[in-house]
Amino acid sequence: STLIQLHLFQPERYWLYMDELKFTYVLNREILGNRRKLVVWIQRIQKDRQSQIQERFREFLTTSELKTQIKLSPYTIIKDAAVVEVVHREDKPGLLAMIAASLTANDLEILTAHIGDLGQPDTLLDSFVVRDPFYETRTWNDVQRLLSEDIKDLLEHGLTIEEIFERRGRPRPHRFPKPKITFVIPTKIYFESERNFTWMTVKSADRKGLLYIIASLVGQLGINIQPQSAID
Repeated sequence: STLIQLHLFQPERYWLYMDELKFTYVLNREILGNRRKLVVWIQRIQKDRQSQIQERFREFLTTSELKTQIKLSPYTIIKDAAVVEVVHREDKPGLLAMIAASLTANDLEILTAHIGDLGQPDTLLDSFVVRDPFYETRTWNDVQRLLSEDIKDLLEHGLTIEEIFERRGRPRPHRFPKPKITFVIPTKIYFESERNFTWMTVKSADRKGLLYIIASLVGQLGINIQPQSAID
C-alpha cells in the first residue's frame, strides 16, 4: 500500500516519491515502461528502506526493556525542517493524538505524518515531517530532548496531555486562535469501507494543532488508526 506519484522532470528522467518520508529516486524509461520491472524495483526499494530503518533502531529492536525511542533528523538544505521518528511497542486508541500533542506543545508544525511499523511484531513507527518556526533561537538537539521527555512521559509514565501542555506553557489546541482566512473552507469528511478497515478522509483548512484535534476525537471513539496510514 504505497502511494506513488510520478512527475515529468526531464524527457529521459522521472522522479518517484514514496509516501513515507518523501524519499526521491530517479527512474528511467526502461523501468517505467515495464510494469514487472517497476513492481520489482519498488519492492526492492521498500525492502532496502525497511533494512535501513531496522538498522537505525537496532538498539530498540534488541533491547526489550526499551518501550519508546525518539530520533530527530534535521534536513540539511531546509534549515527549519526535520523528520521526527517515534518507535514504540504498545498500540492503542489515542496514541497518535499523544504524539501529535507533544509535537504541538513544543511549537512544531506537522507537515506530513506516516504511521507504520519496523517490520516486526509489536514494533510501531510513526514518522513526522515537522517545521520549527523558532529554529533560529533553539537547536534541534534541544527540540529532541524536550520531545523525548514529553513523549516518554505520555506513553510510559502516565502523564496526561493536559499536563504536557501545561509543562510547556501552551494552551490546548482547541483554544488556539483560528487562522485568519479570506474565505471559508468547509470541513468535509469521507468514509470508504474495505473488508475489516475503514478509510477516513478529512479535508479542512489548516490550523495549528489540527492533527492532534482529529486524532484525539478518533481516539475518544475507541477507534485505532492502523499502520501504513499516511497523513498529508
